Amino acid sequence: MRIGMVSDVHCNTAALRQALDILSDCDEVFCAGDLMLQYRYEPAVLELLEERGAHVISGNHDTSLGRPELMALPGSIRLELDGVRVAMHHGTPWDRPEDGIYIYLLKADRERLARAASEFTDVLILGHTHVPMAVTVDGTTIVNPGSCGEPNRDAERVQTCAEIDLATREVTFHTLQR
Repeated sequence: MRIGMVSDVHCNTAALRQALDILSDCDEVFCAGDLMLQYRYEPAVLELLEERGAHVISGNHDTSLGRPELMALPGSIRLELDGVRVAMHHGTPWDRPEDGIYIYLLKADRERLARAASEFTDVLILGHTHVPMAVTVDGTTIVNPGSCGEPNRDAERVQTCAEIDLATREVTFHTLQR
């Protein structure tokens, strides 16, 4: 089974459409939050994800808007697919969305990566940083697809999405065209 991953759409419906087209062969799609951007609301983002049947959580931009349809989104997801335990959080498993606290987790944060890997999961999907990342720590594959809606925050400044083969845990990143 292959799952596609997007995050940090930030109201960019054209980029989301492109990412969903790229991930069209995936069995499931996960969106790790930040569908909206600061004070902007774009209902087409929710509609596209709903049409695809995506698993969607809220991010810090979504909860800050206070809209009922966004507040109804879970702050995290845990489920099992083909015997693989998958969890998704916007920043980290110890975020506190009710308090507006979302933490960045980057590849260099070895201590935080180890803490995240200690969660009861096989694949952990994160967003928030806009920086693509795939690492395996103590048997847990931690993936951040980067941002499909805004350029990522590293030197490359590209928009990305990702997919993972749950059987092999191989992660593939895709760059969107601007």
